[in-house]
Amino acid sequence: MTSGWPVAADYDEAIQNPHLNFDDRELKEGEPEYDKYGSPAVRSGNFASVYMLQGPKRKVAVRCFLREIPDQQERYQAISRDLLGLGLPYTVNFEFLSKGIKVHGDWFPVLKMDWCDGEQLDRYIERNLDNQAKLRRLADKWFEMSVALRKVGIAHGDLSHGNIMVLDDEFKLIDYDGMFVPRLAGRKSNERGLEHYQHPGRTDAHFGRYLDNFSHWVMYTTLVGLGEDKELWRLVNIADKHLIFNKNDFEQPTRSKTFDILKSHDDKTLRTYATTVENLLQYDIEQIPDFHPDKPVLFPPEQSQTKKGATARVGDRGGLFTPVADKTTGGDRGKLFDNPAQERDRGNLFVEPVKVPEAPKQQGVSRYGRSTNPVVVGGIAIAAVVIVGAGIWFGVTKYSPNNSDAALNPLFTGINSAKTDSVFDARKKYQSVIDDPNTNKKVKSEALTLMGLSYLEPAVTSGDKAKLQDASDYFTKAIALDKNNDDAFYSRGKTYEALKKLEAAKNDYRSSQTIDNNVQEYKDALKKLE
Repeated sequence: MTSGWPVAADYDEAIQNPHLNFDDRELKEGEPEYDKYGSPAVRSGNFASVYMLQGPKRKVAVRCFLREIPDQQERYQAISRDLLGLGLPYTVNFEFLSKGIKVHGDWFPVLKMDWCDGEQLDRYIERNLDNQAKLRRLADKWFEMSVALRKVGIAHGDLSHGNIMVLDDEFKLIDYDGMFVPRLAGRKSNERGLEHYQHPGRTDAHFGRYLDNFSHWVMYTTLVGLGEDKELWRLVNIADKHLIFNKNDFEQPTRSKTFDILKSHDDKTLRTYATTVENLLQYDIEQIPDFHPDKPVLFPPEQSQTKKGATARVGDRGGLFTPVADKTTGGDRGKLFDNPAQERDRGNLFVEPVKVPEAPKQQGVSRYGRSTNPVVVGGIAIAAVVIVGAGIWFGVTKYSPNNSDAALNPLFTGINSAKTDSVFDARKKYQSVIDDPNTNKKVKSEALTLMGLSYLEPAVTSGDKAKLQDASDYFTKAIALDKNNDDAFYSRGKTYEALKKLEAAKNDYRSSQTIDNNVQEYKDALKKLE
């Protein structure tokens, strides 16, 4: 007799003798799949171990549960009845067997399912990263699937990359433990889904047709993002069971580098969807609107209530936010264009970017009257920061290029991107300079300074302490590489001043003056604090 519910190792042992340990005839005649070590191949999750058996006529999946669920059989019977006859292409047939598998003399339930020969979603995405058109089509197919499920009142409950297979470029959903169907209305959920895809406010009390709305937005934004920019794959951590978002992004969005990257991306559609995911974190789960890519949620709930459904027309990833004259037909649904400057623009979606003033034409003089030395780091750019009222503008003065070093090209490209408000592209260029082992320390120091400035500007505007700390970290790294980088000292001083660390700010302003006593900005900053 086994003491308690079987663990994974118990199932591994029992599955090796199907003729002895299964009651179902098809399973008794099956042969388990083995791994390279001669053990039964198992696909383990949080709630079950899944094995493949080759039967006389077909492959079947056997799902062995790792914990007891009191009403498990009733739930699966309800799911089976509601799915029966719908003919959904996204689900597989299954049968709940209460007398499923014998472990140490006791019988335990299993789920027998059609085997899906598809590819797990994360592997499919990685294999197709260079085929962005295919990934964008996959995002469209996700929307089609969401509509089909919603029409019949079904929510999967645990949409995650491990529960989604791709077969012939079409989705197949597996693992129905937490599925909601109309027959289960009024019950509580028996699981909360993988946390990297779920709203952090989800509890067992949340169980209804609305259950997947947040996960749909997370997955759709992921697919759109990777279909637009394969470099986002570096945010993926399959070992930690997540794609580009993870639970920390949802629990602390203001400290999330993922949100920061997506909301500063060149692609406006991606910025829109990332803003939507962030805004949905402020909604009660039951109040999250049904997922629709044409209806992004561009305002937090308190503002949405006054906007009567504040959404903007996205269309098929083209013509984003194009106003439609007839407001009754759906264009500009939330009247976003009446006075966009007054809205809370969390993703830079409405307000035109502030253009950086052009530097004076005189060679060797910055726009702030600073003398420049064309010898410094072989023609690289200097960054300067000026605090103006509650906002902050940062400008970059380029020296006359007199160095053919190709390593400098990304830095100049990044500076030009920053001027046109392409912050995401600018940061990628700066990072490429930082990561290049052949780049000298002075150049890397300048790249780190520019990276810090890209965080400092929005952080000062919004008062975001987390991003101010990120900016400070970049300036500190820049100083470590080049003790004569006066711009890094000055910029870190501005960061400390914004963080109310006034003594540290004074010290950095003094250091910038020690390096270059001819810059009036440095003197004025220190004078103001003293």
